[in-house]
Amino acid sequence: MSAQRVILHATDFGSSSTKAFHVAGALARDRQARLLVLHVAPRPLTTFGGTEGVPPQDIEFNLHEAKDRLAAIPPPPRVPMDTRLEVGEAADMILAVARETSCELVVLGTHGRSGVSRLLMGSVAEQVVRQAPCPVLTLRSEPAPG
Repeated sequence: MSAQRVILHATDFGSSSTKAFHVAGALARDRQARLLVLHVAPRPLTTFGGTEGVPPQDIEFNLHEAKDRLAAIPPPPRVPMDTRLEVGEAADMILAVARETSCELVVLGTHGRSGVSRLLMGSVAEQVVRQAPCPVLTLRSEPAPG
């Protein structure tokens, strides 16, 4: 008996993630794979005193909102889909889930940042591409007009 194929799509709920979700769904359908949609919520900031920089109610609200947004994503036709919410650093959690599920592909939308913006903000997609245990498909969002 073979293990079920898994395609992992990590979402930040932005427009580039929406585009990547549709591609991930089509690939999952064509490969007869299960689609796992993952959202990674950031860990709350802490201060030097060890107290959280964000009030617990806000954290709970944001996690509840993320769960609702994940639950509202309609599965692609003829594709079994699961959703998952994790808390932590996005790249680290995407890589951990990819390893845990032995996924055959990770599909990510990218923001297309470059230069100083990329240097300062980092690139989740770049970290995942460099360290993933499987192939990674990145889809760049369309550049803003103007």
